[in-house]
Amino acid sequence: MPILPVAYQPRPYVRSPRFAELLLRSGEQQAENIRRQGDISAQLWSGLGQNIAGGINQYAQERQQAPIRAQEAEAARLKLDRERNLAKQDERLMQLFSGDTPPEPNAIIGIVGPERGLRIAQGLTAFHELQSGPVKDARETAGRLARATKALSPQMQTQFWPAIRAAAIKGGLGDAQTIPEQPDPEFLTAIDTWASGEAPKAPPSEELVQVDVNGTPTFMPRSQAAGKPAYHAPQAPEPLHPVAGADGRVTYAPRSQAVGQPVPQPREPQGAQPPWQWVNRDGKSVYTNRVIAGDTPTSATVKTTEDERKTAGFYGQMSDAIQVLDELEPLLTQKELYQIQTLPQEGLVGMANRGDLREPAKRYLRAFEQFTEARLRPVSGAVIADSEYARDRRTYAKQYAETPQLASDRKAARERARSSLRLRAGVAIDDGTAAAAGAGQPTGTTVRMRAPNGQEKDVPVNEVEAYRAKGATVVR
Repeated sequence: MPILPVAYQPRPYVRSPRFAELLLRSGEQQAENIRRQGDISAQLWSGLGQNIAGGINQYAQERQQAPIRAQEAEAARLKLDRERNLAKQDERLMQLFSGDTPPEPNAIIGIVGPERGLRIAQGLTAFHELQSGPVKDARETAGRLARATKALSPQMQTQFWPAIRAAAIKGGLGDAQTIPEQPDPEFLTAIDTWASGEAPKAPPSEELVQVDVNGTPTFMPRSQAAGKPAYHAPQAPEPLHPVAGADGRVTYAPRSQAVGQPVPQPREPQGAQPPWQWVNRDGKSVYTNRVIAGDTPTSATVKTTEDERKTAGFYGQMSDAIQVLDELEPLLTQKELYQIQTLPQEGLVGMANRGDLREPAKRYLRAFEQFTEARLRPVSGAVIADSEYARDRRTYAKQYAETPQLASDRKAARERARSSLRLRAGVAIDDGTAAAAGAGQPTGTTVRMRAPNGQEKDVPVNEVEAYRAKGATVVR
């Protein structure tokens, strides 16, 4: 077989890439892959940040709405409990009324209570009277029947109304046109008002006077007070004044008896004065460095303990915190109080919540942490849990929509907490012995002192002597 000829077609020359070009293309491809990975990572972290921010906002909203939902749930629960109690009472009443004999009033009162039970029992008596025919006093009978019907639950009113209506018509209290076919609250109220008779008379316009009835002040009209002695309030006791006795002791007597008696004179120090010590003066224990006539040193020297010195430091810390709290509370808004009480203020979430508060609210929270530490550190000495800070804010801090009585209770509770520290500190606060010794006293310890004009304030222990020189005294 002969070979067929094939026409030759020349192809265009294509130059193969060089090695350098291949390396360049490979580098460009790797750079493109790295860029795409960077874009994917950026999108991933951006979405993660948005999810975290959204989760924190959702958590804060959930905490803010939690008290409202709790109140709604509590209201719904109370409403359901009332409905269940009424249903149980209706069931027991139906069993009681289904007997062959009329129920006793005590049995009805035992189910629904004295007020409703008495009305239902009186209405039941009126119902049996109407079934016998017309009654003599229609107004009084209709009033008892209307009040008893109003004391029943709406379900029992609907169930018993046909029998009540038939008895009322039979007893001559009305007819089919005047008595509605269904129980009507306005109709029952109108019947009750009509049966009550005349409206109460206005109080007499006669002048009231105060008379003495067996030593008790009593107000009565002037016409009835004729012949009765007028009441005279007892006189206040006379003020007491100091009187110097023959033995030099000071006593106190009423003003009328103190006239003409010698007045006590200031007693001057006798001889060289010893250092600070405890002495018996007029039956009291006094810490002083000025011994006067009549003073006798005590047998034992009172020294502060380590626990008393530490507690004195916490007492000063709490006093400073309470002073700051009292200054900042009038500046807080109701919104800030609600946020402080309902949102967490500790940890990372607390930092986020505090960021939305004004400067007074932030200072208020910091002062309250100082208050809680001063209250709990002397007791436990350990790390204070976040729940303790939150509980102290509920007990000792100003509350959202606070009433005057709650404000008074809160301030009294804070003062009791500070007084307990003061009692535990003992002489470390009462006499300033730690300051006199000059050692072992925590920084910030204060002593409560009273000025000659009666004003009291907490002063640093290192300034106690300067205030004593001005006439101030330590408050025990």
